[in-house]
Amino acid sequence: TAKDMGRNRVYIFNEDDEARSSRLGAMEWVTQINRAFDEQRFVLFGQLIKPIESAGDSHIRYEVLLRMRSEEGEPILPMAFIPAAERFNQMQALDRWVIRQSFHLLKQIAATREGAKVSFSLNLSGASLCDERFGQFLQEQFAYFAVPSHQICFEITETAAITNLTHAINLIREFKKSG
Repeated sequence: TAKDMGRNRVYIFNEDDEARSSRLGAMEWVTQINRAFDEQRFVLFGQLIKPIESAGDSHIRYEVLLRMRSEEGEPILPMAFIPAAERFNQMQALDRWVIRQSFHLLKQIAATREGAKVSFSLNLSGASLCDERFGQFLQEQFAYFAVPSHQICFEITETAAITNLTHAINLIREFKKSG
């Protein structure tokens, strides 16, 4: 808890302390996230993106949303587990899982619905932006799944982009070259 509060801090243990409870809760989420990976309890949902005014475009766009299922099968919204994933360095694994699953789905759509114009918007975390191997991972996924680059839109929050500005700019430039 002292470390979470910043440098050169002292923390005095208190059984009823909210910061301690918060940290323990976050650590429990990490356990649940790891178990959900092992038990394949992450699922993707697509939220249709519709223009306010239709221009006769037949292109279908979805924002891909991540959910975790509880052990009982109930959906768990990301606001419950993402803060713990960010705090305990699990966002890169989640981002990579979402990317692989999304690309696999786009490949399936291409194989079963010839000529379908579908694209996905995927959210990227600041942790992935900072990962120097992330660009290479993305290129490998585009090649492996044969997903055309115009079918993917990466969404980066302003906070993540500003916090990781150099990495974000490099990644954007790298992928802008490839479409």
